[in-house]
This record gives sequence, structure tokens and C-alpha cells, in this order.
Amino acid sequence: MTTTSLFSRAYTGLRVPKKIRGFLALPGEIRNQIYDYYFDSERRCEIASKGSQFTQRKPQTVKLSSNLVPTNKTTPATSVQPITVPPTVVRFSGPLGKYNAVQGLRTNWSGSLSALSLVCKKVSMETAPFLYQKTVFVFDAPKRTENFFKFASSIHMGSITKLHLHYNTYGDPWEMKNMIWQEKHSRSW
Repeated sequence: MTTTSLFSRAYTGLRVPKKIRGFLALPGEIRNQIYDYYFDSERRCEIASKGSQFTQRKPQTVKLSSNLVPTNKTTPATSVQPITVPPTVVRFSGPLGKYNAVQGLRTNWSGSLSALSLVCKKVSMETAPFLYQKTVFVFDAPKRTENFFKFASSIHMGSITKLHLHYNTYGDPWEMKNMIWQEKHSRSW
């Protein structure tokens, strides 16, 4: 009578490596092209208090000549204006650097600058330089700027290309009653 051992069907020691499937199986060059396309539109990260509003000034332009006449009698071809998509805006009004782990289905996908960077750790590492390059970081106070640079990843700090610093004055700085506030505000910057 032969007895079969419980371990007779054990692995032989040769393991087949797992095959990477899906998006991460693509070569890095193709993934970078996809990331470049995904991050094509501008993103805006406002690190400011809830009530602050940012107003953009119109650029001051000068018209050099208004009497230019085309030499031929044909009408110029109309140029097609590209459709401009408004930038994705996310505002952080709380203190930076104190986060609670977000779990599973409670992830705020719409409140993120990029949902793609929340997919997995590898994709997050690959998309971080694109995210920092294509995002305009907007600040309204010196302490918020200081906190951002203190808690932002030092690895990706060199990828930041656009910062907007909004400076609000307190009244007319030439009036004596407002000089105290103007000096205090200037020292804080």
C-alpha cells in the first residue's frame, strides 16, 4: 500500500515571473507621451484662505499702427481659434502637512489636481514631474508660501515652473493712517 504525502504536490522551485499587464506594460516612452497629453491643460492650485479672491489684471497693450491695408484685394482666410478649456482649480485653505490617510472609495477624485496620480505608487512617481510643471501655484500670504516650500517634495521642487504671488495692500500707502499697516505687511513678505 502506498501512501501519498501531503507535500507531494509542492512547487518544484521554478517560478514563472508575473507578467505585467495593462497600462504599466507599455514602454516608458509611450507612457510619457500619454502623460504629456493628459497634462496638456493648465491646472491651478490656490493655496489661500477661503474668502480670498484673485483678480487678474488685463495686460496693458499698445496698438502700434491702425492704418494697415492689405495690398491684394482678396479677403484673408479666417483662422480657427482653438477651444480654450478653463484650468482645473483646486484650493487648499487648511494648513499644509497634516493629512489623514484617505481610504478606498472615499478618495476625492474631483478635488484632486490629477486623478491619474492617485492610481498607484508607480504612476504617481512617474506623473509627479508633469504635475508640478503644468500647475500654477497661487499664494496669497507669505506664511502659506513658506509652508508650501517646507512640506512640498524636495525631489520635485525643481519641476515647478509657475508661481503667482498675490500681494494686497491695506489702503493707500501714501496716507499716514495706512503707513503702519503697509510697513507691517511689507515686513511679512
